[in-house]
Amino acid sequence: MEWPAVIDPSQQHEILRAASFIMDHYPKRVQEVQPTYHSLAIYLRTGCDVPGLVRNINEEMPNWIKSDSRSGHLVTLPVCYAEEFGWDLRELAASKGISIEEVVRRHTAPEYNVHFLGFLPGFPYLGGLDPSLATNRRSSPRPRIAKGSVGIGGSQTGVYPSESPGGWHIIGRTPLELFDPHRDPSTMINAGDRLKFEPISQSEFDLIEIEIKAGTYQWKRELL
Repeated sequence: MEWPAVIDPSQQHEILRAASFIMDHYPKRVQEVQPTYHSLAIYLRTGCDVPGLVRNINEEMPNWIKSDSRSGHLVTLPVCYAEEFGWDLRELAASKGISIEEVVRRHTAPEYNVHFLGFLPGFPYLGGLDPSLATNRRSSPRPRIAKGSVGIGGSQTGVYPSESPGGWHIIGRTPLELFDPHRDPSTMINAGDRLKFEPISQSEFDLIEIEIKAGTYQWKRELL
């Protein structure tokens, strides 16, 4: 399913409502849905009556997805912006003519919209970055970005849930496990959520890592 090729919060809400509607109403015919900024991929179960499904969606969905009801969570993600983790933080600050502290302040000020997960399992594409922090991706991607790294690429910010190559500018790191296939649910951040970055010190980072290993850390998630 395709929408206009723009990044728009109201359109994103409609896409997420469509995804929710399809999964709720056709679980015997649809295995999975995957939203993006302006499209929705629908993965069908073997033997699905495709013409019948398309007819049902066209007849039943339009009014339902216009509903104003919203769901999701506000997730607070602790991030350490120490230069040990923020490999590009000093360079980014210099290119913007501001201090490192001001970069951190501007990055942690917004509540970001989680538009969708992609690129890697659990990688959240976030909308709402302060335009003054927008910067082109690196001309030469790094072959290895550490798990939990927080980066800026263009007008977006996001978090690497696992070690990966990448071309975004790295400004910090979270100790949290964004994706764990052995956990239920496997990801604690989902499309339609809102996300807030919380600056922490390196000692707080180390303490959270200990709590995670001990199984005592509690994610900060509130219903919207």
